[in-house]
Amino acid sequence: MREKQQRFLRLYEPVQPALTRYLRYKIADPQDGEDVLQEVLAAAYASLDSLTDEACFRPWLLSIASHKCLDYYRRTGERLGLPLELLENTAEDSRGNPVQDDPPDVAVRLEPAVALYHSGHRQ
Repeated sequence: MREKQQRFLRLYEPVQPALTRYLRYKIADPQDGEDVLQEVLAAAYASLDSLTDEACFRPWLLSIASHKCLDYYRRTGERLGLPLELLENTAEDSRGNPVQDDPPDVAVRLEPAVALYHSGHRQ
């Protein structure tokens, strides 16, 4: 057991900053990001014996993180996609006023979609 812990820590230490950055990018809420990090580490540690090539640890761990992020979005119901209404010929601004397509005002048409994103994802 001790050998597995030492192996995991040895492999994880150089990858930790990249994993932290990845999760901060994918999950805006810091507390949720920490929760997902714990899930990633638990899953990676539990399946460490299945890793046959230590040189692949980083992509293997980031793949686990990617799947855990998807699980997080499924669990929370948070969506990062654009609503279908934005693809139609007419749209409304945030006040419900119709927006003309000639010429299309992209910023106004995207306003409702941007409002759906968590504040940490808006830029």
